[in-house]
Amino acid sequence: MSYLFLALLLLALIHFAYESIVAPNFRIQLRYQLFELSEELKLLKQKHQKKEREKIFHYLHDAINNLSNTINRFEVVEVAQVIAKVDKDKELREQLEARVKALDACDVPEIKALWEKIAKRAIKIIKVNSGAWFFYLVPIVLFIICLQKLHEAAKDLVSLPASYLKGFFSDNGPISLAA
Repeated sequence: MSYLFLALLLLALIHFAYESIVAPNFRIQLRYQLFELSEELKLLKQKHQKKEREKIFHYLHDAINNLSNTINRFEVVEVAQVIAKVDKDKELREQLEARVKALDACDVPEIKALWEKIAKRAIKIIKVNSGAWFFYLVPIVLFIICLQKLHEAAKDLVSLPASYLKGFFSDNGPISLAA
């Protein structure tokens, strides 16, 4: 029981260190990268100014601002909630599809490249904000791997001949590995 308590305490300390030291540093870097993308968008807007592209620039500006404003809260759970809401809300889904279609239809490669950069930053933000989950998931994954190995070993063990198994299992005490 004390090992479990120590393991949980260690996980809590690692989580605290990640959330209070590591993640904020990554977020600062990502925020600066979003500012750089915002400046790149302004330059592209000046270079490729056309009336029909105004909507696309607005969509990209919204994307950067949304990421900047939610950088501390943009994680896997929230993304799943948004996906669920988009699935349920027909009007919202249509707006999203219209925006994606407009961005896909853009004929300027630099604008499409900027959209890709924004999406990559969003994924990095999700990774940083969900990074503390890694410390909880690793022990679970290791446990599952150990269970799979144990399952394979048990299958091998029960397929041994009975005469060989008698040497391992006795009613007189612990298992003897001497054959």
